[in-house]
Amino acid sequence: MEAQFSQVMLQLEQASQIVMAPPNLVSNEQRHLAEQVFLDFKASRSPYPTCKFLLENSQLDYVLFQAASAIKDAVVREWSLLDGSDVRALRNYLLQYVTQKTDLQGYVREQVLQAVAVIFKRGTLESDETDHEQLMTDVTSLIGSGNLSMQSTACSILLALMNEYSTTSRASSIGLSWEFHLNAKRRFEGRDLKLVFQLCLQVLQELEKYTEEPSRDVVSLFNKFLSITEQVLSWRFMAYNLPGRFVLVIENSQSCALMPGPAWRDVLLDAGLVDFFFRIHEKVRSVGEMAHHSLQCLAQLASLRGSIFRTDEDRVDYLNTYLQSYLKLMSRSDLAEHELLGVATIINRLALFFPVAFFASLPADVGESLKVALMKLTCSFCQRAMQQQAASDDDGPCVEAFERLLDAWTVLVSHSQQFSTDHFKNSAVEIFNTYLQCHLGPPYGTRPQVRRRDFSFFPPARFFFSEELD
Repeated sequence: MEAQFSQVMLQLEQASQIVMAPPNLVSNEQRHLAEQVFLDFKASRSPYPTCKFLLENSQLDYVLFQAASAIKDAVVREWSLLDGSDVRALRNYLLQYVTQKTDLQGYVREQVLQAVAVIFKRGTLESDETDHEQLMTDVTSLIGSGNLSMQSTACSILLALMNEYSTTSRASSIGLSWEFHLNAKRRFEGRDLKLVFQLCLQVLQELEKYTEEPSRDVVSLFNKFLSITEQVLSWRFMAYNLPGRFVLVIENSQSCALMPGPAWRDVLLDAGLVDFFFRIHEKVRSVGEMAHHSLQCLAQLASLRGSIFRTDEDRVDYLNTYLQSYLKLMSRSDLAEHELLGVATIINRLALFFPVAFFASLPADVGESLKVALMKLTCSFCQRAMQQQAASDDDGPCVEAFERLLDAWTVLVSHSQQFSTDHFKNSAVEIFNTYLQCHLGPPYGTRPQVRRRDFSFFPPARFFFSEELD
């Protein structure tokens, strides 16, 4: 049998060399025949022993990739013929393989773990709780191991699971109906998603403890977990009474509020969670990609709504807690350009997803501090937007960030009757004067003298000329 496996491996490795060869060294016909070798292999019946032999013995990454892909396709195709114990053994083998083979190429590792995720998902509605708990226990153990390689593997597993379950439209094709994907997502959402979030928090807590600059590998690991955290907080939670045809509309929406159910109260309404994410951002704000993920997490937390809140008083308390941490970030004078859009998006989302009456109900000191900080931030962004437009023909993040702040002001000012008389007047006048100075040339303003530049970024007219400000 081993001789037969060796013959198959030789055939596939020869085909691999042709597929990967430069175009000038092989003909189209040779490449087509080599590709057909892999297609025939992946279509073969019960290729599992052969695939295991290839994974253990082949030295070519492309062959390893195709072996993992063949396992994934075969399990889906032959699911009804496989015994539950065989599926568990195969899944455990693949997990053990990636934890032991620490030198695998990234794309090979991801393909092996995608096979694990597909096997896990295919059995979502059929397997018992023991099978499900075993995988999550394995992931938890890898994260708690303290070994960087093992934690990276756990991260890849979680990422593969999130990609398989997050939407019904982007999941792997496993020959089942859209309703299956819908029900599988519901099961994962109700059973596993919260644990994934808690595991990410466990890793991010380790990041907060770092007092020295971490190594590049450690930064990469934390960045991956921060990315998964963003995915969880961007999850399109499903309303169980929503007709299936509307689910796709929600999933494909560009911007969606964070709307988990009551089961998430103990995690998301924890008094220290929001401040924890602001502290994480403080740690990573100098690293562009990580800062983007942390600000996206904060923006999603700014959109929290739904049945997770018992009463409006709970929502006001959450808004108050959020703003107390946000005010510290708003007041920084050294915001980097890559932070501006994220910082502006936060207040934009707070104004969009929390009723203005809640802002009026804030403690007087918090409400006044927010108004002043938002005014100063808007004036600063206005000046930076003008400088950016003067330096480039393309609108950059400063311009978009300024517009988002003005959108937030528009929401607040259009409901100014919720506040005391002339509550926003001084702030509006200060912002308008700054805006005017940025558009007037010297000696009346500060607009740069440049050729062929139309300084045409305009705020919503209903903000500057609102009747509520008269």
